[in-house]
Amino acid sequence: MTSPVEKTIRFLLKSGSPSVLPVLIAALDRSLPTSLLEEVVTAIIKLNNKKGHRELIHRFQTFKKPVKQRISEERVLLSHALQQGISSQDEERIIDCLELIRFAEIDSQLPILIKLISEKKPLAEAEMLETFLDLVSSLNEKQQKKDPAISSRIKKVQQFLSEVCLQFEKLSNKDAILKAVLILGTPNHLTIQTLLAQKNSECCQMALRLLKESKHPGIMQLLVDSFSTNYPSSQLIKLLQARKDINFIIHLLRWLPKDPNRIQRGNFSRIQSLEWLTLSTEQLEMVPHELQEPLARLISFLGLPTETKRSLQEWIIRNGTPSARNVATDVLSKLEPEKAQQILQNALNSKDEEVQAWSVGQLRSQNIPDAMKTLIGCLEDDSEKVRDAARNELQGFNLDFVISNINKLSPTVCQKVGRLLKKIDPDIAQKLDAELRHPIYHRRLQAIRAIQLLGIAPLVMQRLYEFLEDDDVPIRRLSAEILATDPTEETLDALKKLTSDPSPRVREIVQHFFNNPLLKTSIS
Repeated sequence: MTSPVEKTIRFLLKSGSPSVLPVLIAALDRSLPTSLLEEVVTAIIKLNNKKGHRELIHRFQTFKKPVKQRISEERVLLSHALQQGISSQDEERIIDCLELIRFAEIDSQLPILIKLISEKKPLAEAEMLETFLDLVSSLNEKQQKKDPAISSRIKKVQQFLSEVCLQFEKLSNKDAILKAVLILGTPNHLTIQTLLAQKNSECCQMALRLLKESKHPGIMQLLVDSFSTNYPSSQLIKLLQARKDINFIIHLLRWLPKDPNRIQRGNFSRIQSLEWLTLSTEQLEMVPHELQEPLARLISFLGLPTETKRSLQEWIIRNGTPSARNVATDVLSKLEPEKAQQILQNALNSKDEEVQAWSVGQLRSQNIPDAMKTLIGCLEDDSEKVRDAARNELQGFNLDFVISNINKLSPTVCQKVGRLLKKIDPDIAQKLDAELRHPIYHRRLQAIRAIQLLGIAPLVMQRLYEFLEDDDVPIRRLSAEILATDPTEETLDALKKLTSDPSPRVREIVQHFFNNPLLKTSIS
């Protein structure tokens, strides 16, 4: 049930009269439903009364998030009260204003904040500096997200920063001002170029230190943006090459484009060293798995000495994720065959099925000995990813492929392949029969040999019986050899007809079959 207080407040809200302001301010301290409190703060803001705005800002920290959010939406109407508040000599009032400015990301207050922190030591200095840098960082984040509405606001802030930097020696809080310049700057911005040109000045030395040590994303991005700039500053490039902290490495790899443009490719190719790539592999080992692919791409883009690049790519091939290994695969062909074979064998034995699958995909292209045998063995692997990789490599793994490569396989592997063909191809019997009836003699003969080695004669027994009467001796002989391994009554009757075959080889096979002491036992 609605309380009398709530009814009264709703009645006053409808009136819209300035005279209700004292009651509305008092209502801020009552325990009201959030939705009603939102209506109260909105009414106070729109009455555009200095006292009302000041009281609202003073209580901002006590409100729940929905109410704070509602106040934030009306920040334009509060801008004058906020500016007056942070310029006042009341520290508590300043902190109240900064809390709202920071929560609502009111970057329109940056010019006055720049003025205050650069000219003197202000009240609530720590809170003011924190708010200042938070707002600058927020602008930078929106800038990186390519927010089209942000460009003009950043230019305005940059203009204020540039003006105060003209008297850098006299500034208070130089470090914070300089951080903001670098966070919002680009390699081609006039203020950045001017700072770096004054090589022996205090501002230049401070800027170089920040560029070398700061972990702020905006400052690290300023260095990285050099890759996208025509004729980048040699100072920025040197700093970029010298940084070896993992924060910068991760930032660089997250930024790295998959397909660099012409300018970026040119700048990459001119980089002959990065300090973190010339140290031990410790830095490489610290790169998160999801960034190993960009790491491999970066190594390929850079103009590193041949041996250095090869060594780094070999590390990727040995230790990287499958996607990183794919990028660095070309290095396999540049390694000694024994080393490449060892790397792939180790990958095949990896506990990571994705690494195993990657290695399966390299066996044929790298001309690894027994690649075919290994691939066929992988078709029965427990891992679906490994099986899929093997099938992908053997896209033509069908009867034609097997018959063409049958002489490359050992008897044991042949038997496995025969079983696999029956599993993966439901039409194998029809295809075999078609090969046995092929108009080209060589194809027919090759098919019979394959049937013998693969152990799949039961699929085409009737056709083999017919071949015992073929005019061609090799076909009769091979058919007899195959059937002699299947001592059934039907086979016995069929082979009896060949006891007087014109071919000595055929008669020999038949005689050996009937002289086998196990024949009776097998038939019975």
